[in-house]
Amino acid sequence: MAITKIHAIKSTVQAAVDYITDPDKTDGRILVDTYCCGIESAAYDFQMANSMSERNDCKNLAFHLIQSFTPGEVSFEEAHQVGIELADSLLDNKFSYVLATHINREHIHNHIIFCATDNDEHKRYYDNKKTYYHIRELSDGICKEHGLSVIVPGIEKGKSYIEWQADRKNESHKYILKKDILDSIRIAKSYDDFLEKMIQKGYAIKGAELGEDAPMYLSFKPPNYGNYIRASYKNLGKGYTKEEIIIRINRQIESRQAWIEKQKNLPNYERNLIDTSSAKFQENEGLKNWAEIENMIIAAATYAKVGSVYELEKNIELLKEKSRATRSEIVAIDKELKVIREQIRYRENYDKYKPFHDKYISTKNKEDYYECNESELILFDGAKRILKEYGINPKETSLKDLQEKYNQLTDKRTELKSIYETSNEEIKESERKLDTLNKYLHLDKEHDKERSKKHGRER
Repeated sequence: MAITKIHAIKSTVQAAVDYITDPDKTDGRILVDTYCCGIESAAYDFQMANSMSERNDCKNLAFHLIQSFTPGEVSFEEAHQVGIELADSLLDNKFSYVLATHINREHIHNHIIFCATDNDEHKRYYDNKKTYYHIRELSDGICKEHGLSVIVPGIEKGKSYIEWQADRKNESHKYILKKDILDSIRIAKSYDDFLEKMIQKGYAIKGAELGEDAPMYLSFKPPNYGNYIRASYKNLGKGYTKEEIIIRINRQIESRQAWIEKQKNLPNYERNLIDTSSAKFQENEGLKNWAEIENMIIAAATYAKVGSVYELEKNIELLKEKSRATRSEIVAIDKELKVIREQIRYRENYDKYKPFHDKYISTKNKEDYYECNESELILFDGAKRILKEYGINPKETSLKDLQEKYNQLTDKRTELKSIYETSNEEIKESERKLDTLNKYLHLDKEHDKERSKKHGRER
């Protein structure tokens, strides 16, 4: 499980970078990565990018994002890789950043310091609730891909550690209340039906009336609990006020109706089996027989469409292998695109600041010139050094050459992305058909058992 938090840096960018890249905390800086900036020159890189922004009134120079992992859950290398994937997903190869993984404490954690202005359009990064939730969703998604635990996303306010622990153990009354409210919303046919279902779960309810003079909030008293819990934003978070519950019920009803209409128009092989386990089917023999006939039609159509279960399972495995291979290609291209994007950035800096370097070489009073143009000279030296590390000779490789290579890879990535998404849709549809057949075969066996028992009793 990874916890994220973020704050703005309004001064001392270099001091913050020096802190997070401390060799004693990052295995001798092995667990440090940078993008479009240097460890020693980050403050200058950020300063130049910020100076190009139209919002010169903004005091934020950079942002400091921290991603912490549960003790013992992740290795040093994997934590660092998760941090890189988070930074690249969030910043989209537009913002310069320094990433460092600290391993000096029981809980491994990543520090990502990124510039407040992007390098392409010189737009500012906005830090607000929306962008924070986006960070959390990205972090959770990457953790899932790495097999790490995550906090289940939802529209909840922050919790104390004690309450969060209680939620994990299903011991928090608020947690259970929210779960029961959501369960009732999903199946309610109306607001009154929702209230009835909550009463059936053992809750006493206050403030259920509607109208101008009605109480603003619903309050629920859980079974075996002494106090009422008000369904306000302060107590339960967004989505649990009286008005919001009614809106959510109506949305569920519309969604169910849309699903029913969609099922009516689908070919039989694309329909889902009817679940006959509910009481209404068990208590109505005619309805149950109708559902069994419908399920037989759906299963027969599905079988005719896909062939044998073995062939379908084999096809699913081939599709999954294709999806995995395509994703691996996309990941490899993403890494290459990131490198080329950085090369483009430093090639631009090389051209931009070379006149300052040439002037410095030719000037007689080098000390005064350096003092007046320190930032530009440092950025040129940094660009020249990084390009050399990449094996790029500015005289032989132009900015246009790098841009063409970047565009070709981007086109290839777009093509692979389409293949990947199509494969996943085919997997999803094939697994649905396999589930239909497996369910029907299971239901058919259960039905045969029931008929055998009934026949035995009659004899």
